[in-house]
This record gives sequence, C-alpha cells and structure tokens, in this order.
Amino acid sequence: MGSPNNHTGLDNGAVLSPIERIQMTEGSLVIASALHLLLGGSGLMGKLMKYIGPLTIAPTIVMIGISLFRPALELSEGHWGITALTFIIFMAMTAYLGHLSLPIPVWTRKKGCHKIRYPILQIIAVLAALAGGWLLSYILTVTGMITDDPTLVEYEARSDAKLDTIHRAEWFYFPYPGQFGPPSFSLPLFTGMVVCVLMSIVESLGDYVAVSRICETPYPPRHALNRGVLVEGISSVVSAVFGVGHGTTSYSEMISIIGLTKVNTSATNRDVEL
Repeated sequence: MGSPNNHTGLDNGAVLSPIERIQMTEGSLVIASALHLLLGGSGLMGKLMKYIGPLTIAPTIVMIGISLFRPALELSEGHWGITALTFIIFMAMTAYLGHLSLPIPVWTRKKGCHKIRYPILQIIAVLAALAGGWLLSYILTVTGMITDDPTLVEYEARSDAKLDTIHRAEWFYFPYPGQFGPPSFSLPLFTGMVVCVLMSIVESLGDYVAVSRICETPYPPRHALNRGVLVEGISSVVSAVFGVGHGTTSYSEMISIIGLTKVNTSATNRDVEL
C-alpha cells in the first residue's frame, strides 16, 4: 500500500492517486455521456415519452430526493439550531409572507421611475434564509459558543470553519481541457455512470414536465424534450473534459424552489402590471 497522502483507494487491485482517479472519471464520463447525446440527438426520448408517465417518473424523482437526505443530515448535524433557523426563515417567507406585495422602486421606458408592489419576500427567501443562518453562525462563533476543536462535528458550524479555503485559493485560475492529464477508462466506473445517465434522463423528463406545470405553460413538445436531453449530454461532455468529475443534469430541488418562491409567476405578473 502506498502513502495515504498520495493514494485514495484501489481499482482492479492497483492503488491509484487522486489525479489518476480524476483521469479515469473524465474518460468514463465522456463515453457515458455519449448515451446522453445519442438519446437526445436521435429524437428517441420524445418518442419514448408516450411510454414514460407519472408512474415511471414520480418514483424515480422521489428515490433521488430520498437519497439526498443523508448529505442534508450530515450538513445539519453540526448545529441543529442554525439549521432550524434557516428552515424557519425560508418557510416563513415562502409559505406565510410570500403573498405580501411590498412597494419597491422600478424604472421603465414608458413610466420612468415609479413604484410598484412586488412579492419581494418570496423572491429573496433562499438568500434571506442563508444570510440568517450565517449571521447566527457568526454570532455563535465570535462569542465562543461553538467549539474551536476541528476534530468535533460542531466545528463545521463555525462561520470561519472553511475560511482557510479563501486564503489558499489563487487570485486567478482559468480551467482548461486536460488540466489533469490525459483521460483513462474504467469499465466498472463506466457501467455505474451509464446507470446514472439513464436515471438522470428519466428525472430530467419529469423535471421538464413539472416545471411547465408550475409555471403554467403548455406541456413541452417532443423536440423540446429531445433538445433538453441533448444539451445535458453536451454539458456532461464539457464537464468531463474540464475535469469537473460529474455530469450535468436538471435538478428537481431547483424546480421545487420555483414552486415555493414563485419566481417565474411573479415575474410574469410584474410584466403585466408594468
């Protein structure tokens, strides 16, 4: 076994360094993304939509959402008080205060500077929740109410827990293809990515339909579904070439944010009012 600082595990009996694993991920992801491109570019997904209904899409999205519960739990266990405050602020501004339209100044060519009423609290709910959680974390940090022992889970709740990242980061950095060396290939990794690609496509089709219903727009036509899958495949290839390490897909959580904040609906109402 090599040094733990230079190696991160085994693959087919060989110890690989982090850079070698990135190269293997790049190559496997590029080839797996070809399936994304094929299904989207060929127009096959639009034709298959008549066989993919709510009973196919809903369980897939639910299972993906459930799988994200553990990361959320791990990020929250550092300090449940901060987590609770963030959640309360978000829910209060979306579910209880979202209907309030507050006066804000705007400018248009027709009317110049004037005032309109706008549900601004609902729009900034996510930002306000994050700011409120960070402010509480900062107060608890400077007052010494959160441990400064990096070995404890609670340390992650400090506002300065990752401050060294800013100091270590370069002022300017431009990513470029092949920055981690030539890509390689792993059959087990490729197989897992193909499964993820298929799940991602099913989720994306459900996301497209869900966001159209939330925004009260017509059901997306077949060519739009095909184009969406195709663009996701292209984005996944770009991600792999630049060494990002993961594919690109639509995100169900972002659609739920649209449903809670009503960003699209509010913007439409505002345009009508203006």
